Amino acid sequence: MSALVARRMRAVVVATFCALPLGLLPAPSMSEGHAMSSRQEQASRLLELPAQEYFDIGEERLVELQTALGKIADDDNATPLTPPPPPLLAIGAPRTFAESQEHTLPVLVGSFQSGQRAWEVNLRSNLWLVLRSLSTGELAVITPFMDMRRGDAPLLSGVGIPPSAATARSTFSAVHPIDLRAQIERQVNPGRYVLTAVEYDLRSNTVGLELLGDVPEPRPEAMRPQAYVVVGDAAPAALEAGIHVPLHVSAREPIAIDLARQLGADDGVLGSATPQPVWICHILILQPDEPPIIVPAAVPVHRMEPAAGVPRFNAVVRIDLDAAVSEPLLGAYQVYVDVGRELLGPYPMTVTH
Repeated sequence: MSALVARRMRAVVVATFCALPLGLLPAPSMSEGHAMSSRQEQASRLLELPAQEYFDIGEERLVELQTALGKIADDDNATPLTPPPPPLLAIGAPRTFAESQEHTLPVLVGSFQSGQRAWEVNLRSNLWLVLRSLSTGELAVITPFMDMRRGDAPLLSGVGIPPSAATARSTFSAVHPIDLRAQIERQVNPGRYVLTAVEYDLRSNTVGLELLGDVPEPRPEAMRPQAYVVVGDAAPAALEAGIHVPLHVSAREPIAIDLARQLGADDGVLGSATPQPVWICHILILQPDEPPIIVPAAVPVHRMEPAAGVPRFNAVVRIDLDAAVSEPLLGAYQVYVDVGRELLGPYPMTVTH
C-alpha cells in the first residue's frame, strides 16, 4: 500500500526486513492521546457551522470567527512578565454532502499563535491536513499554503533575528478557508473520512466527513502486510491497549514503534467479513519545514467475540522504522499515529548518533 500525498512528500521505500523479537509490548511511554483542552474544545465548537455556511462564507463572517477565536485563545490576565498563551489549531468542515452536489470540499482552519511561536514554527510551511479514508484505508496529506509546482519556497522556522520582546508577546488569530478538493491531486471518492490538521508539534481536533455515493472497494495491494510490520499476539481478550514511541534513541539501536489497540467496526478495518481482516494505520514523522515521512502499515488483526452484535478486533504490531524509511533518521521529530478514526500525537522522538 502507498500513502497518497498531495504537493510534496519524502518517499517511503521498503528496505530489507530484519526480524525483531516482539514479545510483550513495552509500557507506553506517553498517554495514548492528548485530551483536548477547554480552549481547544471551544475553538472546535466555534468552527462547527451549518453545512451550507461553509460553502457560502464571506469575508465579514471570517473576520467574526477570527475575532472570536482570538478571544477564546488569548489570556486576558497576561502581564508583560508572563509567557504568551500557547498556540491553538482547530478545523471545521461540513459533515455530509453528495459528491455530485458540490464541486468544492470547504474546510476552515483556525490558528492562534504568538509572535514567538510564528518565528519558531512557520505556519505556512508546517501546516498539514491529514485526510484518512475509513472506507479504503488511504491517506492524503496536503500542505494548503505551499505549492512546489509554482516554485514556492518554504519559509524557514527559527532562522534569522529572533523577534523583539514586544513582537514575541503579540498574538495573532486567523481563520483560513481552504478548498480541500482543489488541493488533492486526484478525485476524492465517496466514502467515510476523518480530517485532522497538524503544525509540527500541534494537533487540531478531528472532524468526520462523508461523501455520499458509490463507495469504491479497497485496492487489494492496500491489504498486503509489509516486511517492516511485525505482528504480535493479539488473541488475549484483556488486551492492554497503548502505544510506545521512543523518546530518545540512538541511531545505532533499533528504532521501532509498538502499538496495541482494540478496534471496532468504524476504525477502518478492511475485509471485516473475510477470514483475515486487515487494519490500515500510518506513522507520520515530522521535522520543521520538511515534508512528512509517512509509513503505511497493513496489520492483520485478530477477530474477537462481538460486543452487543458489534464486530471487535485486536491489533498488536511493531513497526520497524529502520526498515521502513529510505534515509536514516537523525535529529528531533514529532511523531503522529493514524489509527483510523483519530490521529494520535504528537509524540516527541529524538534520534542521536
